[in-house]
Amino acid sequence: MALSGTDRRLLLALARSSLEDAVRATERPLPASPSSDLAEKRGAFVTLYRASDLRGCIGRVQPLQPLWETVAEMTAASATRDPRFAAILASELPEISIQISVLSPLRRIRSLDEIEVGRHGLYVRKSGQTGVLLPQVAERCGWSAGRFYAETLRKGEIRSEPSRLDDDVEAFVYEAEVFQEQPDV
Repeated sequence: MALSGTDRRLLLALARSSLEDAVRATERPLPASPSSDLAEKRGAFVTLYRASDLRGCIGRVQPLQPLWETVAEMTAASATRDPRFAAILASELPEISIQISVLSPLRRIRSLDEIEVGRHGLYVRKSGQTGVLLPQVAERCGWSAGRFYAETLRKGEIRSEPSRLDDDVEAFVYEAEVFQEQPDV
């Protein structure tokens, strides 16, 4: 289900205020959900960029809470808890742009042939280890479906045969509705 332009703008504004609150260690109360689409439980990732450089990305694939709450929480986590980066500083805020990926429900796959690069993201799990990559990652890197699967296993530190789906690895695809802040013109 595609979000309306109004809902996209509301999520981006919420993400921006959540980013500023997380970085400045302030806290504003979250607003009540403005639409039923934003109140629906959905997974989402929030990716932060400084210029074109990745500065943080954290998300949740499982639909555990309303979308607007997930976006607010994942924005704060991306800014302050992505283990790959130092926390974003207040001085960086004007240079940070926000991209939101709203996820469809997960669908289990049995073959690498079911992966459509550029359309699907991947989520894999085995013995408590998980790996996830967004659809735009494989497309941007020019990966084949097999390489996308192998890189998702690697990200999750999952030992398995990367050229085919093993019975002991659960693999899922999902789609993402991706939108971002537009630069000032």
